[in-house]
Amino acid sequence: MKSSREAVVRFVALIAVLALLVGMAFYAWGFLRCFGEAKLVPDVAQYPVARVLFYGSGSGTVSARFSLFDTAGREFCVIDRSWSAASLSVDFATACFSGKEFAFPFKIRPSERKNGGTVLPHYYLDHGQCMLLGEPCTVRQKKAMNHLATFALAMTTKFATRFSSVRTINLSQCEMGKTYDIITDSHGLLMLVQM
Repeated sequence: MKSSREAVVRFVALIAVLALLVGMAFYAWGFLRCFGEAKLVPDVAQYPVARVLFYGSGSGTVSARFSLFDTAGREFCVIDRSWSAASLSVDFATACFSGKEFAFPFKIRPSERKNGGTVLPHYYLDHGQCMLLGEPCTVRQKKAMNHLATFALAMTTKFATRFSSVRTINLSQCEMGKTYDIITDSHGLLMLVQM
């Protein structure tokens, strides 16, 4: 009886160790792959990754229109809604590899708290491609950018490292009825500019 219990405990421990090793190998493969993928993505000049127009606020809500743009300046997504908040912020997940830093819009959220809000990746990650890269980028380059985004977004729930972090653009100073662009490039620039 005792030996069968020990055998079961050893088997469960072996399965747990194997699962841990597989998880570590999967993470290491995804991490190491990002170095080569970053080299495939072309350098991007400054461009507006997002545009915001605030309609109004009151009674603890803020109404705004958010648009996402690709590197060719094509608007491909519009989010037009209200949030339960006094003001808004936009979080970006970053990936830093091969001398480049890529910023991916992660979440529109109330400035007062970190949780809640509108999660953005499903608007620009489509069938293994990152739609933030516009023409003349190839499908292979969009897939490389997708791998970088996947790494950066996965790290938002863990911890900041020199390869990834979460950066926030606070929109509390934006005026109602005015349009603002969030500018980025392939060197990690994130800047809010009134149009």
